[in-house]
Amino acid sequence: MWEYITGAIVAPLETFRDAAQKRYWKQGLLLVVLVGLIKGSAGVIAARSNPSPFSGLSATEFPFLETLRTMMQSPYYMLTNALISGVLFWFLAGAICFGLSRLFRGEGTLGGLLAGFGFASSPNLIGGPLAALASLLGSPGMLLSSMISFGTGVWVFVLEILSIRESMGISTGAALVTIIIAFSAFFCALIVLGLLLSLAAWFAASGMGL
Repeated sequence: MWEYITGAIVAPLETFRDAAQKRYWKQGLLLVVLVGLIKGSAGVIAARSNPSPFSGLSATEFPFLETLRTMMQSPYYMLTNALISGVLFWFLAGAICFGLSRLFRGEGTLGGLLAGFGFASSPNLIGGPLAALASLLGSPGMLLSSMISFGTGVWVFVLEILSIRESMGISTGAALVTIIIAFSAFFCALIVLGLLLSLAAWFAASGMGL
């Protein structure tokens, strides 16, 4: 597994092609879980070093926001959210990309695409800890942390495009269109789900206050 992690960074084309042929989706999933734990831990470190955006609001006047702040700053919530969202994104976005790639006459397998998709997240093993350490430096550190996270995100995005291309045997342009559509569908679904959960929490808080 570790040779595929380093391979995704130094020789991505050959690595994604080989991982897809061997259908190493379980190893890819294991890496996604590891990345989720690292991202969750980085979020906990950043939250403890910087104030909450709701910290200036009165708990009496805004009980719902106070409850939301407490929940979102919980280490358990941060770790669980990063882990679950990472795994869901890996599978759902990967499945969408597979279906769209078939429309572009891709000839790979879902297991092969998920394998490459998982190993494409390898740069997060470097960017995640660096961003967490930078966040400890105060306001300048938060800016540096954001820059590191952005750069890592772009790096992973490019690798995901290459993983789709190599695992499904389609063009770079088709892989780019595929992943943009998959990302859009996934994040739209997250927004809708987030709104529904927020409304449910608000109604629950309102009911308790009556």
